[in-house]
Amino acid sequence: MQSLSTFQGLSFSPEMQKKPTKYFSGGWHMRIALARASFVELDLLLLDEPTNHLDLHGVLWLESYLVKWPKAFIVVSHARKFLNTVITDILHLHNQKLIVYKEDYYTFERTREQQLRNQQKAFETSEKARAHINEYHLGVPEQKLRAHLGSFGVSGNLALQPMYTLSGGQKSRVAFSKITFKKPHIILLDEPSNHLDLDAVEALIQGLVVFQGGVLMVSHDEHLISSSICSMTQNSLQSYILELLLKSLCLPCLCFKMDNKIIQTCHSTSM
Repeated sequence: MQSLSTFQGLSFSPEMQKKPTKYFSGGWHMRIALARASFVELDLLLLDEPTNHLDLHGVLWLESYLVKWPKAFIVVSHARKFLNTVITDILHLHNQKLIVYKEDYYTFERTREQQLRNQQKAFETSEKARAHINEYHLGVPEQKLRAHLGSFGVSGNLALQPMYTLSGGQKSRVAFSKITFKKPHIILLDEPSNHLDLDAVEALIQGLVVFQGGVLMVSHDEHLISSSICSMTQNSLQSYILELLLKSLCLPCLCFKMDNKIIQTCHSTSM
């Protein structure tokens, strides 16, 4: 009965349960691994991005399963709601130090925000003292580059550090800054939050919010979509971007859903 319940929870049909594993895709292999783990009495369960490739039904089953898990487990995930549901403690690795927070993820997030605000105030104080000197020593091209990096939160001494010294979130900010420096008309993102840590996802969201071009994104990350879609629909889905997309896809018209309305756009005679 346990095996049947587990496979049903992970959306395996009776026919799929009879197939050899070699015929399944990577996403289904993830579900098979979760099913195997549930049958073994483990003292410690290690999960690395377990919600990747799971649909909503599979994620809800996994949440329910882990909440009832009687022993310890360690999970690495960028899914905020999933983390907040299943964890009781957080191990935060930062600057080669491991800090323990005995709280859920949302509380941890608020704690970290306050810590970062305090650090930012201290940084701004020291940055003002350097501003006058930098004004006379930076060339115009470098000023432009530093200003662009600064718009993504990479400023001051941080902009001068080697890439290998930056955190995952900081590297993501630099990468997005590089992508947008030449002001492309549109960027295409396919599951951009996969394999990013939480800081990197937040950096990606901030980058999407300030980006003035078009964005075409496929993502299963609820937080990424909800935190960036309002700004994108208002600032990015302009008519000229849609027409550019129509031309690139060689389509006469394009239909899409926005604000629960079906919208159709076609080539204009001006392009």
